[in-house]
Amino acid sequence: MLHYAGMIRSRWNYKHYYNKNQKALELDDNQFWMIAQLYAVLYAMRVILMQTQTNGNGTISYAPFFIYRVFSHYVTADHYWVPETRRSETPDREGKWDGNAHFPRQKFDGTPTCPRPTVEGEGETLLCYVPGAMNRIGMTRIKKADLDAIPKKLIDRLVDNLGEYGANMARHNNKSRILGMSVNPFATKFLIPELLALSKDVEEVDGELGGLACNVDTLAKRYLKDAIKDVCSELLKRPQQRAAEERAVTFNADDPLLTKAEKRRRLQMSAEPEQEAPQEEGVDRVAATIDAWFDQDFKLVAILTKQKRHVPLPIISTIGTNKIEWVENVELVAKHFDLLEWWETHGKSAFPLIYPVAICILAVPESNGHQERTFSAATWMDGILKQLQHDITFQMKVLTYKNSKFMDEHRFHLRKDQLDKAKRRTTDLLERIAKKKPEEEISPAFQDMLELGVLEAMKALEEARQDD
Repeated sequence: MLHYAGMIRSRWNYKHYYNKNQKALELDDNQFWMIAQLYAVLYAMRVILMQTQTNGNGTISYAPFFIYRVFSHYVTADHYWVPETRRSETPDREGKWDGNAHFPRQKFDGTPTCPRPTVEGEGETLLCYVPGAMNRIGMTRIKKADLDAIPKKLIDRLVDNLGEYGANMARHNNKSRILGMSVNPFATKFLIPELLALSKDVEEVDGELGGLACNVDTLAKRYLKDAIKDVCSELLKRPQQRAAEERAVTFNADDPLLTKAEKRRRLQMSAEPEQEAPQEEGVDRVAATIDAWFDQDFKLVAILTKQKRHVPLPIISTIGTNKIEWVENVELVAKHFDLLEWWETHGKSAFPLIYPVAICILAVPESNGHQERTFSAATWMDGILKQLQHDITFQMKVLTYKNSKFMDEHRFHLRKDQLDKAKRRTTDLLERIAKKKPEEEISPAFQDMLELGVLEAMKALEEARQDD
């Protein structure tokens, strides 16, 4: 995708970036047009990779929706927005094919969102003005039937692969993803109904493919019920049963403080067959919890405004105020909605049976992208000019790079710890110097520093840092 985008930009910035004398073969209009079509077809897959291969907690709870949304796009889309690269067929090409061209903002399916669109021809070509850019890249609306053979073959292959693996909700490898979706309040309230609507759209085109996600709500409730029974088995027991088990475990027949009557009563209690709690009671409690969980009132804007991790007001306004806008901007919701904080502040007390399941499943990464980026960082830190560095230096550089985000978030706490250590060490040093020198040799300034320590100096240093 990045290579395709770079070649398309070079085509638009022809006079500046495209060198005819380079060793690579010069591409003609047809070859560039093929590249542009492949870019348009793969754009939705690019969005999947960007969303799933992230390091944030809870990414697994959005993956089923992202995958199936792209799958339904490939099945139902009857046209694609292709970046224009045909210089010979575009009017006024001398003014449009030269300058710092940029792609317009696009939705997940590639549809351009332009602040000031200008339509040329019969509504098939949309040229978008990009703020701050010298020029713009035109997007042409092409019917799926008019694409070349290779892009259409690629679409069929993507439909087959996604339908066999990620979009098939009944497959065993999707169980953890659906379980992750079932413990996400935003997903259970808005994304699962949207998945059902998308499955109906797919079913109208292909009945067999439409059945891949038609029962995702049933699967989510069933997987959540099974997980609650497995993880919260102790919480589902009756209080009388737990008390009897505790008494049986803590009872000591040799305890001299117990009377004979008490020993006889406890022996009879421990000898009685264990009466298990009726299965219906545990099932009813779980079912009631699941029903309340799926029927809860989830106010996204209020939650984003109150959560500790600050969300800028422009982002909140872009996300929208109703569920239709929230689903359309689900990428922003997944990026800014702190799911773990919501569970700690609200979900833990409201849904105690679901909370242990959520903590277990939301920590599972969606992909191995984090590990792959660690290997990439290691290759960057070990170049030809860095062969003489020690192993510990190489290790510290990689760890610092990979944990840079964590360090940025907690740098103020680290700074405070460093200041405290500096205060203690400086005070100890001053005291040792004072013990070695007689009192008459200690200057008044040094004596003042000894009495005050470095507290005032450190405060001044901290104030100067905050001013900067």
